[in-house]
Amino acid sequence: MSHDYATIERLVHRTEWLIKLRWVAAAGLAVTSVVVSSLLDIKVRVGPLLCIALLIVLYNALFLVYFRRIHAMSANEELHGHAVRFANVQISLDLVMLTLALHFSGGVENPFIMFYMFHVIIASILLPSKNSYALATLAVGLFSVMALVEHTWPSLHNHMHGYLPVEICQDKLLIIAEVVALGMTLYFAAYMASSIVSEVQRREEQLVEMRDSVAHRSEQLEEKNKELAILQDRKSQFMNLAAHQLISPLAAMDACVKTVHQGYVTDGEKRKEMLGRVLSRIEYMLHVVRDLLSLARARGGASEAERKSIPFDAIVEKVVCEQRPRAEAKDVELGLVKGAGDRLVNANERAIADVIVNLVVNAIKYTGSGGRVQVKTSSSPNSVHCRVMDTGIGIPRDEQHKLFQEFFRASNAKAAEVDGTGLGLAIVKEILTTHGGSVEYSSMAGLGTIFTVTLPALG
Repeated sequence: MSHDYATIERLVHRTEWLIKLRWVAAAGLAVTSVVVSSLLDIKVRVGPLLCIALLIVLYNALFLVYFRRIHAMSANEELHGHAVRFANVQISLDLVMLTLALHFSGGVENPFIMFYMFHVIIASILLPSKNSYALATLAVGLFSVMALVEHTWPSLHNHMHGYLPVEICQDKLLIIAEVVALGMTLYFAAYMASSIVSEVQRREEQLVEMRDSVAHRSEQLEEKNKELAILQDRKSQFMNLAAHQLISPLAAMDACVKTVHQGYVTDGEKRKEMLGRVLSRIEYMLHVVRDLLSLARARGGASEAERKSIPFDAIVEKVVCEQRPRAEAKDVELGLVKGAGDRLVNANERAIADVIVNLVVNAIKYTGSGGRVQVKTSSSPNSVHCRVMDTGIGIPRDEQHKLFQEFFRASNAKAAEVDGTGLGLAIVKEILTTHGGSVEYSSMAGLGTIFTVTLPALG
C-alpha cells in the first residue's frame, strides 16, 4: 500500500510529538517519585525510579538524534517504513520502562497501571491497527510477567507501605482478575481508537477526492463537511457512551478488589461473593465487547460472497425453536405462525438469524410471567415480513425516537432491572440496512410492543 506525501509527513511529525511528550514524562516520573516518598509518606524505591527517569532522558536524546536524521530524508515509502519502525521501537521501550517503574513503586498494587492504556491509544493514532494490537499484547505480557515474578519471588515485590495495609502479590485470584481486566481494557481501547482513526482517515480521503473532482460545487462540499462534523460528533458520543459502559463495571471491580486487598474482608464466603461480583462484571464487559464487534460487522455489511438464497420461514422457525427454552423458563408463551411459504431471501444467514434472535430475546426479556410472544411471518409480491409481538412492558412514547441509538435502554426497562447492553436494536437496524431491508415498530408502555422486519424477496 502506497502512502501520499501528507500521510508520511504527518507520521514523521507525530513521532517528534512523541519525543517531546517523553521529556515531560521523564520529569513527571522523577518529581512524582520524590513527592510521593517525601510528602505523602508512601514508601517507593526512589533511587531506581530516578535511574529509570534518567534512562528515559538518555534514550530519548538518542531518539531525537535519529528523528533529525530521518526528518532530513525525502518523503517516500522508505521514509514511511523508517517512521513506523521508529514509532514501534519508541512505544515498546516506553512500555518496558513503564513496567519497571510500576515494579519499583508497588507492582500490581500501583494504581497507575492504567497508564498502559495511554500508550495503546497513542499507538492506535500513530500506527496501523495490527501494530496497536501487538503493542497491547506486549503491555499485557509485560504486566503479566511482572505479576508472575512478584508472585513467585515475594522478596522482589516492592510493597507500597503507607498506601495499602497488606501485600497482595500473593493473591493469585485477584492478580488474574487484574490481568484480565487490564487486557480487556487495552484491547478495547485499541479497537475503539483504531476504528475511529480508520473511519476519520477514510472520510478524510473521501473528502480530498471530492475536493479534487468537484471543486466547483461548493455547496455539495459544504454538505460533506457538515456530514463529517456530524460523524465526528457521533463518534465522540459513541466513544463516551462505550467508555461509560465499561468504566462502570471496571469501577465496581476496582472497589471489590481493593476491599479484599486492604484486608477489610476476612470471611471466606464474603470474599468468594466479592470475587463472584468481579467475574460477573467481566462477563458483562465481554457481552458489551461482543455486541460492539457485532455492530461493527453489521456496519461493514455482508459481502456478496457471504450471501446465499435461503428460505425465510426456515430461519425464523429455527430461531423460535432455539429460544423456546428461554421462554418456558420465564413462563412466557412463545408462538409461531409461518406465512412466507417457500419465499427466499438473498442474505447472510447468520446476520438475519441475529436480527430475529435480538427481537425474540428482547420480547421474552421484557414480557412478564404468564405473558405471550407471537412471531408471525408473511409475504407480499416483492418482500417477506416477520412480525414479533409481545405483551410486555412496552416503550414510553417520549423515548421511542431513541430506540435504535447505541446503548439506549428505556427508563421502564432500567427500572425493571433487566440486564442488557442497549446495542441489540442498533445491530438489528444496521444488518437490515445493509440487506436493503427495514424495521418498523409500534409500542405502548404497559401494553406491549410490535416489531416488523421487511426484507426483499427473490422471485
